[in-house]
Amino acid sequence: SGGQKIMEFIQDEDELKERFFYLRQQIQSVQNAVQGRAESLTEFRRMANRPIEGYTLVVLAMDMGTIDSKILSSMATLMRSGPEWGCSFLIISTTYLCIQGADGKETEFHVESIAPNISILENNQERVRLLNTDQSAIPEVLKAETIIRDCDLFMDRVRNVALPTIKFEELHDFHSVWNKSSVDGLQFSIGKWGINDVHIIIGDEINQRHNAIITGAVGQGKSNLISVIIHSLCLQYSPRELRLYLLDFKEGVTFKSFSNIGKEEYLPHAEALGLESDVNFGLAVLHALYQEYQRRMKILKEKEYKSIRELRKKEPQTKMPRIVVIIDEFQMMFGDDIQTGEKIVEILEKSVRLFRAAGIHFILASQTLGGNLVLAQKRDAIFGQVPIRIALKNTLSESMQTLAVNNPAAAFLRPREAIVNLDYGEVSQNKKCVVAFADESVLTPLRYQWWEKAKGEYRAPYVFEGEKRIMISDSISNVIKKKCENSTPSAFFGERISIRGEAIGIPMLMEPGRNIAVIGAPDGECNQAVGMMESMAISLAVQHTKGDARFLFCNFTNTKIIFSKQYPHFSKLMEQCGYYLEDIPCRQFEETLRNLMEEKTENETVYMFGIGMDKWGYEPDPYGQGTVLKEFVEKGPSEGLHFFGWWVKASSYTAQVAGFGNSDAFNTKIFLRVDERAVQSLTSPFVRWKSQNNRGLLSDSVELEEELVFIPYAPVTSDDVLKIKAYLYEAN
Repeated sequence: SGGQKIMEFIQDEDELKERFFYLRQQIQSVQNAVQGRAESLTEFRRMANRPIEGYTLVVLAMDMGTIDSKILSSMATLMRSGPEWGCSFLIISTTYLCIQGADGKETEFHVESIAPNISILENNQERVRLLNTDQSAIPEVLKAETIIRDCDLFMDRVRNVALPTIKFEELHDFHSVWNKSSVDGLQFSIGKWGINDVHIIIGDEINQRHNAIITGAVGQGKSNLISVIIHSLCLQYSPRELRLYLLDFKEGVTFKSFSNIGKEEYLPHAEALGLESDVNFGLAVLHALYQEYQRRMKILKEKEYKSIRELRKKEPQTKMPRIVVIIDEFQMMFGDDIQTGEKIVEILEKSVRLFRAAGIHFILASQTLGGNLVLAQKRDAIFGQVPIRIALKNTLSESMQTLAVNNPAAAFLRPREAIVNLDYGEVSQNKKCVVAFADESVLTPLRYQWWEKAKGEYRAPYVFEGEKRIMISDSISNVIKKKCENSTPSAFFGERISIRGEAIGIPMLMEPGRNIAVIGAPDGECNQAVGMMESMAISLAVQHTKGDARFLFCNFTNTKIIFSKQYPHFSKLMEQCGYYLEDIPCRQFEETLRNLMEEKTENETVYMFGIGMDKWGYEPDPYGQGTVLKEFVEKGPSEGLHFFGWWVKASSYTAQVAGFGNSDAFNTKIFLRVDERAVQSLTSPFVRWKSQNNRGLLSDSVELEEELVFIPYAPVTSDDVLKIKAYLYEAN
C-alpha cells in the first residue's frame, strides 16, 4: 500500500544497479553501527535487545543467462557478504547461466558458483528438491484469497508495531545541569544509533559544522525531535552560554510551552518566540540578528580575533553566548509575495554564510524543501552552508533534496527514526538512529527548575502573537521614555513587528505635513482606526504635562452621540492625563476649523480628530480652492494645529484633502483594509500591500525610508484605564 514502503518494485536493470548501490551503503551502515562488537546483525540485535537497523530481502525473477556481467559481479558481492548484515536474496531463474569471456566464448556456470552461501531449489514436476541433497517437498498452492488475507494481516502488524522508546533521560545526566561551556560549540543528543548515543555539535569550528537542517513528513516526529534538541541544549548550557530564537511558521504549538503565556515560568534561554506564521516578524528577527552579528564582529576586529571561539578562549570573562535560531517550517517564511520572499531569502543566505564566526547558528526545519520558487533560486547557496542534515521519514524526492541526490535513505524509515548525516548528505556517512521521546511529564519539571534557577537574572522572552490585540497601556513606558528623550511630543498608534515590540511614534513637529491620515476599513471585530485615534491622543496627552494642548474630537460615525460618550473609557483616561475632550458637533466642524486658524493661541498645540470623515457632508468649492479642511491641513501644522483623520475610502480622502493629485499635507498615512492600487496611488507604484487581520501599513515620507507593516492599537478598555493610572501614579 506504500504507507511503510515495505515492498519496492524494480522495473529494469538501471534501477537494479541503483538499488545494489544503496544496498552496499546499507551493509556498510550496519557494519558501522555494529563496530565489530558482533559477527552479524542478528547477533548484535540480540545482544543490544533492540531492533537496530533492519533486514532486506531482494527477490529477483529473471533469466540469469541474460544478466549483465557487471550486475552479476555486484550481486555476487552482495550475496556473499550481505546475509550477515541483513541483506539476503531470493532468485527465481534457470539452473544454469552463461558468461561470455574476453575471447568471445561462452562459459556455463552453476548458479551456486555466484556465492558459496547459496541454496538451489530445483522444481522437478510435482516436487521441489534442494539440489545435491535428498531433501524435497510438495509445494503448497495458495489461493489468491489466502494471500490477500495474509498480506492484510501482515500490514496491520506493520502499522501497529512500535519502535522501542528511547527515553530522554537515557541520553542525559539530570544531575549535571549547565555544566558545559559553549566556547567550542554546542553539543546536543537526539537518540540512539545502534547502542551508541547520537551526539551532534553545532558550531564545531574544527569540522566546520555550524548549521543544520531537519525534514520529515507530517506525523513522523519533527516537532518531537526539535523539542529533544532544545531541551538537550538547555540542560547542558546555561543562559549565559546559549540564547535561543524560536520561530514557528505553523500553528505555534511547538514553542508555546517555552513562553510565559498563562503561567509564570518560561524558558530562560529563549530571547524571542514567534508563535505564528508571520513573514514580517521573520524578517525582523533576521534583521535583528544581522545587527547583533555586526556588533560582535566589531568587537572581534577591535581585539584582532577571528572568531568567537578565539575571543572566549583568550578572554574567558567575556560574555558572548552562542545563539541558535530554530525556524520550524522555514520555507513558509518567504510568504506569497515574491519581492518580500527574495528579500528574506537573500538575508537568510547571508546569515548562514557569515554568522558562524560570531557564534550565531541556524537549525532549519520543514516538511518539504520543494515547491517554493524563491527558495529554489538560492537553494544551493543556503544548503551549501548546512553540513548537518537530519532526515525523518519522507518521500524519495524529499529524502534526496535533504540529504543528497543519490541518498534516498529517509524514504525507508519508520516514524521516529532519522538519518543523521554530518557530511552534506554523503551516503557513506548515513547513521540511522531512533529519536528519543520528548516526554512532557519529564521535560516540564526540568523547565521549571531552569526558570527557578535563572528567573532573577534573565527576563521572559518576547513572544510574538500576530493575532493578539495590543493596547496603548502595553507601551506606556515607551511613551514616557520618548517624552524624556525628545522635547517634541510624538503620536503613538501601534507596535513595530520586531523582537521587542517597539512602539511606533511620529513626532508632531511644527512644520508642514505633520498631519496623520488613517485610510481603510478596520477589522470586523475590532475597530483599530478608533483605537489608533485614542492612542495618539493619550500618548500626546501624557507628553504634554504642562497642560499646553487641546484635544478636539468630531464623530461623523454616529451624529447622534458625541465621541466622549460613545467611548467613555477613553474619555476617563484622558481626564486622568489632565485633559478634557472637546466634543465638536458635526454641524460645527467647518466653523471650528476656521476659528482655530483665526484664533490660534501661542504656546498651545491643538490636535483635531475627525472620526469617519467619509460622512462629512461638505460643499465642494466651485472655484477649485478646495475645502476648509484642505486649507487647515496645509497651513495648520506650522502654527501648531494638527489634524488626525480616519477615512474608510481612499477616494473620500482624496476628494476632501488632496484634490486631483496627491497632497503633501499628510506626511503620515496609515492604511488598514484598503485595495493595493489605492495604496499605490497615494504612495508609490512599487508599494506592496495585502490587507490582513490585525495589521496596518505605515507610510511616512519624512520618518521612514520605506513602508512599514505594524500592529495597530485596539480601542481603550477599562483595564487600560487602571494600568495607565497606576503607571502614571508610580511615575509621579
